[in-house]
Amino acid sequence: MIVIILIGVVTAVVLPEMRGTYEDMLLRSTSRKILDLSALASSRAVTTGKEQQIKFDTVHASYDLGEAKSPMDGGFAAEKSFEKGNWDTRIVIELRRSELEPSHGEEIEENPKNKPDVLSFFSDGTADAKEIRLHDRQGVGITLKMNATTARFRIVEDLRE
Repeated sequence: MIVIILIGVVTAVVLPEMRGTYEDMLLRSTSRKILDLSALASSRAVTTGKEQQIKFDTVHASYDLGEAKSPMDGGFAAEKSFEKGNWDTRIVIELRRSELEPSHGEEIEENPKNKPDVLSFFSDGTADAKEIRLHDRQGVGITLKMNATTARFRIVEDLRE
């Protein structure tokens, strides 16, 4: 009987820690997926000479990388899709415009091309200045801050909310 009680106590202490570790792994895995996808988009933009976009669908926890439609078409969606995928629904992703840097020569904040759910990479090796905030159900988060000039992210680990 004492052994069963000890097993129950140890399980009660260890189980919550394991859940936090698993969600931390999901958070880091999702951020790594976004970093890899961004590197691919930037590389494709420079190689092909055409703007590449990553469209995030936060409702369905999915993303789509593809070649951007021409501005004359008024398109925000990818014309040709090269990579599609999903992330775990326990991770919430929020995109927002970075306050620190201007976005690819855009002076007007209400530019219709500056969609909040789209991250654009340009043929000159630059990108939209945006931040991507990822967080789990416990409020633990990571913020990826895009350097618009180099099209690379800086990773900032957030404290619990």
